Amino acid sequence: MSTFDVSPRGVYDGFLLKYSDGRSLRMHTDTYATSIGDEYKSASFSSVYYINDDFDGGEFHAPLLGITVKPLANTMVLLNNIAEESSCHEVTKVTIGERYSWQQVWEID
Repeated sequence: MSTFDVSPRGVYDGFLLKYSDGRSLRMHTDTYATSIGDEYKSASFSSVYYINDDFDGGEFHAPLLGITVKPLANTMVLLNNIAEESSCHEVTKVTIGERYSWQQVWEID
């Protein structure tokens, strides 16, 4: 925070995600917006922290960015411009095991 002189804050409580038994998440953007009076503000970025990596499948795939990531335990993916189509992404089907991650959306004051 001191390096960039910013103060990020979560726009809502983070949440734990579990994918198993062939579960996936369809293509989407991490949109979140607030409206106060005439002012419209969207969130600045989103983060996904990967808790484990003892599973098959469950990759983070952002086709328009040309990115596919096999999550590794104790790593994080950060996305900015989260409401833009170029940031659309999905989670591929988990084929073996259980995939755990922590999701959070952030604003910068």
